[in-house]
Amino acid sequence: MNTAARLLGISVAIGFAGCSSVNAAETTLRLLHSTPVDLYQAVNSSYQKSHGDMKFQEDPVPSDYDVMTQALLRSAVVGDVPDVVFQGYNRVGVTVQRGLAIPLDKFISGDTDMASQGYSKSSLDMCAVDGKPYGLPFATSAPIVYYNLDLVGKAGHSKDALPTDWNGILELARDIRKLNTDTQGVFLDYANTGNWTFQALLTSFGGQMIDADGRTGFNSDAGRKALQTLSGFRDAGQIDMSTSQALQTFTAGGLGIMIASSSYLPQFEQQAEGHFKLATGAFPMETANARLPAGGNCAMILTKDPSKQKAAWDYIKFVSGPVGQTIVALKSGYIPLNSKAIEDPELLGNFYASHPNYTTAAMQMPILTRFQSFPGDNSIKITTVINDHLAELMRGKATADATMSAMVKDVSALLSK
Repeated sequence: MNTAARLLGISVAIGFAGCSSVNAAETTLRLLHSTPVDLYQAVNSSYQKSHGDMKFQEDPVPSDYDVMTQALLRSAVVGDVPDVVFQGYNRVGVTVQRGLAIPLDKFISGDTDMASQGYSKSSLDMCAVDGKPYGLPFATSAPIVYYNLDLVGKAGHSKDALPTDWNGILELARDIRKLNTDTQGVFLDYANTGNWTFQALLTSFGGQMIDADGRTGFNSDAGRKALQTLSGFRDAGQIDMSTSQALQTFTAGGLGIMIASSSYLPQFEQQAEGHFKLATGAFPMETANARLPAGGNCAMILTKDPSKQKAAWDYIKFVSGPVGQTIVALKSGYIPLNSKAIEDPELLGNFYASHPNYTTAAMQMPILTRFQSFPGDNSIKITTVINDHLAELMRGKATADATMSAMVKDVSALLSK
């Protein structure tokens, strides 16, 4: 995107003028993060241009936050943890519970320009545990609906009046599927890390994954509607393929609708250019109290070294600040939670007006809520168990009611251990 590239150059230039002075001695920060690698390289390169004595050592990049969390917990056993981790929102709790993260309240209280630099209480709360901040929000995403408008038109539907509810989306998917045997109608990325999309379906119907006592909250009317909606995708012809296969099929023009993270948007735009017209739509909200769990991660400090903590604080404040969040938004499609980045015309203030596909996710910021994960040592195992049951449902091997009963039974058993 040429416009985005020009804006990125402007924003980084502004950032150089406003950055703190470089450190007196060379510092190396060890980082742990997931994909996309080029996003972290971009923000790190920008930071180093005004902090020439900062070096980064990056741990091997895991495929997702659950794999990353397992690696982090194993490393913690032998006392070998990174200085900074970009931890998934739903795994912040376990990182704190294991005593790995440094609370940031002393840094925040000693920093007089947090508010003027675009940090709000609601953004800081995204990385808080029991009211105490343990990270700064770096990458934030929402599930959105991607459309191949060429296939929408061929299926006889209006390109200017895309569906806004699940029934309309599934009807469109069935009509696209009828075009020919090589065209898929729809793919909902239900098996992503932390059961994120299932949780989004649940909260879109006004439900919650976990109740106030840390027990199963999905055993509800909202939970049943979420599972019935998944069944609808199966019945509309969603085939059993991996997320990577679905991404390839969509960008090749063989899939009409894909429901997935907003973070895929730059990749989709780049690969669709010259091949088909791409549009985005909001994830349907089915009740007045509907919410969406925020995907993405927090930048958290793990080092116990006071001098490194100071350097790490300066770094994570940059990546979560106005310039860092501008880079994040332009490179990835993640939603910036920094208000200065969004409002400043020299940063993203004029960007969304001319890039409607990016506006879709940004408009969902007011309904974002915490991405929940179950407490205890079996938290990650519970995620796997739920995904396994959802896969059985999507493969036609179980009904929505049977899936609900099995999930409640198996998750409750793991919570009791």
